[in-house]
Amino acid sequence: MKKLNSIIDESIAAGSIPGLQILVLKNSKMRLNQKWGKTWAYYDLASLTKVIFTVGVFQQIYKAQPQLLKSSVSKYLKWIPDNYKVSDLLSHSSGLAAHQKLYLKVQDYSFERAKNKYKLELSQQKVSGGKTSNYSDLGFLVLGFLLEEIFSWPLLKIWESYKEECLPETQFHFRPIGGKKKVGQNQIAPSEKCPWRKKTLQGEVGDENAWAMGGVAPHAGLFGRMDDLKAFIRLLKTEYEQNPKSPFFTRAYKDWTWGWMLPAKTNSTAGSEFSKKSLGHLAFTGPSIWYDPVKNLAVGVLTNRTYPNRNNKSFNSLRPQIHDWAWRNL
Repeated sequence: MKKLNSIIDESIAAGSIPGLQILVLKNSKMRLNQKWGKTWAYYDLASLTKVIFTVGVFQQIYKAQPQLLKSSVSKYLKWIPDNYKVSDLLSHSSGLAAHQKLYLKVQDYSFERAKNKYKLELSQQKVSGGKTSNYSDLGFLVLGFLLEEIFSWPLLKIWESYKEECLPETQFHFRPIGGKKKVGQNQIAPSEKCPWRKKTLQGEVGDENAWAMGGVAPHAGLFGRMDDLKAFIRLLKTEYEQNPKSPFFTRAYKDWTWGWMLPAKTNSTAGSEFSKKSLGHLAFTGPSIWYDPVKNLAVGVLTNRTYPNRNNKSFNSLRPQIHDWAWRNL
């Protein structure tokens, strides 16, 4: 622990992060659950929303309708060009761009108008022929519209149904803009001093495209605690053990399964020890999950590295050191 304490304390003192929470599970047992610096109960989970919500729902769909995920998106969304399949979006191989500031194209920020504008912009996206590996928020926006088409429900209702079935004991939640909040703002880590919204974001989704959709989106918007990450990791472990050869857990294209990142050959955020079968995902705001089914080891991280400034990326060098320490010592 001395080495781990030292590198984390140095990072906090240098201003890389305000504070940090680390959870380590080994053989389903909690081996570490510790906090450093200034921490809060809840964090903006940003892109962990993709795996906790959107990928999770598509896993359930796949169990009942496996062919749906192998179908062209345009079969269900007529406004989408016939260029890619549902599975291409999940594996970030559709060729869609990583990110665009779609929120700037919505003039009055009516949330319903924003969604319609997003549909128009996404229908006009040009993609190259053949597969292209490109981590894409835009691809997950399309997946969100697809879920609404499949269920004939808004995203928030789809999330609430999925949570009740698969993660009922957790306090994961979206915070709709203007809606009733279940958790007080002071319990939530600030994520950024936002120059665009001209205020400190605390309890309000940091991702601008998600904000323009009303705070509920398929790629960002969930908030949660470390206990919630623990429950989700255990769900992930159960799903993996039931079907380790699922396309959600095996390589689909380059360093991606249908939704999960695999360790890169060099400079992996998982560090240097996690096996090639490991599954992980990061959040822009700082949190992450990595699970090694070979070692039966999982590490959850909560931090708000984007506060006060999202351009502070020095935490990137600490994350793999945390994973290496956990793998070697626990």
